[in-house]
Amino acid sequence: MTKTSKSQNIVMPKLLFDWLIVEHNDYDIVKDNITVLTSSQITEIEKPKYDTIITYASFSHEDYHQVGVGYLIADFYTNSLSKDIPIIVNSDHNCPFRIRTLKIIKNKKIIELASWDNIIELVKKGKGIALLPKYIGEREKLICLSDKREVRIPYKKYSRNQCSM
Repeated sequence: MTKTSKSQNIVMPKLLFDWLIVEHNDYDIVKDNITVLTSSQITEIEKPKYDTIITYASFSHEDYHQVGVGYLIADFYTNSLSKDIPIIVNSDHNCPFRIRTLKIIKNKKIIELASWDNIIELVKKGKGIALLPKYIGEREKLICLSDKREVRIPYKKYSRNQCSM
């Protein structure tokens, strides 16, 4: 997914903001107006006020069309080797990290939190295990719990149709 030259109104979830803007500089935070919403909030967008929507969630709106697909590579991370620590998931039911975690992990205590910052902080402190993007695990020097099983989390980019501007 490439940079554009004109200013845009863009919306995306927090982890994609961290990946696309902080890690890769795909968008210009000075030039572009970037809004961070949860996956559930993005699915509820009714009026076409954004030029670009980037989301993991299933998004369908007559004023937008899909223009790209990308993937965040994720894995399970912790900072503790204790077997008694809980799994931490995002409380947003449309969050793909939550959905994948609950499909993979069974019979373990689950804690739900609304804040990715809180989830990451608890994992860094060794108080939980979470499915996180690989860039976060590497940046924070966390312990990766699987050898080869990476999880690919797809996200899609949508552009507003020209006639709805």
